Amino acid sequence: MKVTIFLSLICIIIFFICLFSPEYLIEIIYLYGGFSLNNLLSGYVWTLFTSIFLHASFNHLIFNMFGLILFGSILEKNLGSSKFLFLFILFGIIVNLCSVFFYSPSTICLGASGAIFGLIGVAMIIKPFDILWIFPLMMPVPIILIGIIYIISEFALIGADDMIAHTAHLLGIALGILFGLIYRRRYDAG
Repeated sequence: MKVTIFLSLICIIIFFICLFSPEYLIEIIYLYGGFSLNNLLSGYVWTLFTSIFLHASFNHLIFNMFGLILFGSILEKNLGSSKFLFLFILFGIIVNLCSVFFYSPSTICLGASGAIFGLIGVAMIIKPFDILWIFPLMMPVPIILIGIIYIISEFALIGADDMIAHTAHLLGIALGILFGLIYRRRYDAG
């Protein structure tokens, strides 16, 4: 669980650095740290990675860190820290790259959501019946059901004018499911 906590702390520290920075510095951080097609074409390749750790609001940060700790702790324990970290970064980068097909070239993409939804997809496949206690329901819910609820919700919200990348979330979960199926086939065969 050490990588899960480390990733969460990085996101939290970066958020608070931005929160207490002058406005012009925040604009520079988001502009040159957030991912967009324009940034990629301008040679800012690092934004594929740095954007994963930037969050636009406190709610954005809280929801992502909740998902990261909840699903990350399960997957890090089952996959190992290095494979977990690799997947987190891989899912974040792939979702960023694919976002160029869904958003305008100037749209700045921020956050760990694509990576976290990838983790949810993996958990749905390799630990489908593990039970999580979900707040505010305070009732046991199997991971597979949580994943299905997320998928339905994200499909329903595509096109909503809420500044949330629902298509990127769905892409992340699809990548996670694909990886989970590959991993499970190898694991079951081994």
